[in-house]
Amino acid sequence: MTQKECDPRCTGKCNKRKSLPVSTASKGCDPKCTGRCSKKNAGVSPLDSLPPAVIPPLITPLEIKELDNIGDNKIGPQSKLLQPGDVNVIIMDLDGIILDIEIVYQWVIEDLAGKYGISAEEVPHIIDLQDEETAKKLCTDYNLSVSPQDFMIEFRSTSIKHLANTPLMPGIEKLVDHLIENNIIIAVASTSNEEAFKLKTQKHTEFFKKFSHIVLGGSDPEVDQRKPSPKLYQVCGSRFPSNPDPKKILVLEDASEGVASAKGAQMNVVWFPNKYMKKENDPGALAVLDSIEAFNPEQFGLPPIKK
Repeated sequence: MTQKECDPRCTGKCNKRKSLPVSTASKGCDPKCTGRCSKKNAGVSPLDSLPPAVIPPLITPLEIKELDNIGDNKIGPQSKLLQPGDVNVIIMDLDGIILDIEIVYQWVIEDLAGKYGISAEEVPHIIDLQDEETAKKLCTDYNLSVSPQDFMIEFRSTSIKHLANTPLMPGIEKLVDHLIENNIIIAVASTSNEEAFKLKTQKHTEFFKKFSHIVLGGSDPEVDQRKPSPKLYQVCGSRFPSNPDPKKILVLEDASEGVASAKGAQMNVVWFPNKYMKKENDPGALAVLDSIEAFNPEQFGLPPIKK
């Protein structure tokens, strides 16, 4: 597989895109790196042997836009953003669209809070953890008997434990079954690599057989650039048997860089921003919804869900 010049724990949000023929574990970002720094050769962490994208990014709150206030568009229950025939295939992002990563973070935070005696009311402060500096503040504020570096390593190792039990997003199974019953072909496009995908989906192997194909940008040799590059969605779109026009593809995304990626591939995008994601500007999606259950296929030119 083509390796990308990122720390093995990289979130995919850094700007290191150079392809390398060897593992990056030995290249050495700071062992405390969250994947956003540019530090090099600062030492090796016990986690350096882990594959990219297995570790989820640390998280911060995000304000979610209201369903009826979507930029310049007002979308009510009967509004039609696309007409029948405008879309004939769908691509879904993995984390935050199909898999409920948010609940995984909640489990991780609750575990750490319980271990270090942090009250439930103070748990949200852990969510703000982004780098060594905020970890240092947290350890100081709560007088934790652990170094900031070790706390961040523990955060990630606890995340790995819970990722094996990642649940599906509420409403996604019903939506996928509805689309398949109406002959709408669906694929998955994710920046995860194959090892991370297997870890997160091991309890849902039958469910993922329902998809036409799955493109994993962390392992796929054709995906040589990360989001917001359009490459992931271009590759995924090209693998539908019908070879659809990109303008006939609807993408469901939870990250702003993913919206930019799909838009760069000339596709329609609906954005489902996760409330724990970094606060970002509106990326200009066709629509912004607060949950998969709020997605009404009929508004996007797709067959309506039967009551």
